[in-house]
This record gives sequence, structure tokens and C-alpha cells, in this order.
Amino acid sequence: MLLIPDIGSSVLTARLVAEEHRAVVADVPFLEGAIAAAVTAGAGSSLTDVLAAAEEARTYRKF
Repeated sequence: MLLIPDIGSSVLTARLVAEEHRAVVADVPFLEGAIAAAVTAGAGSSLTDVLAAAEEARTYRKF
């Protein structure tokens, strides 16, 4: 399970859930990371690949 918190208390909550359920908390842009992760997961990729896609969203450029 990959958790992508936005800001504030959701980060703390995500970390608590991750400890209890062996999930991974991703420090990625919320919207871009979530979309990249969802598309990659939908294609049947591994958790490692899903996390990598979400992390790559940090480098997306508009121009």
C-alpha cells in the first residue's frame, strides 16, 4: 500500500497507518504523485515501480 498525504496532520496519520499496516508513505506532490501512482498501479506494476512513478512526478515541468 502506498500512502500520499497532503499536508499537516495527514502526514502524521499516514505514518501511523504505515507502521501498523506495512505501508509506504511517499513524500511526493499530492496531485501529480497520486495520478502517476494510480496510472502505474492500474497497469499492474509493483509497489516499487508505483513509488518510483510518484517520486518522478516531482520533476515534471510544464514548459
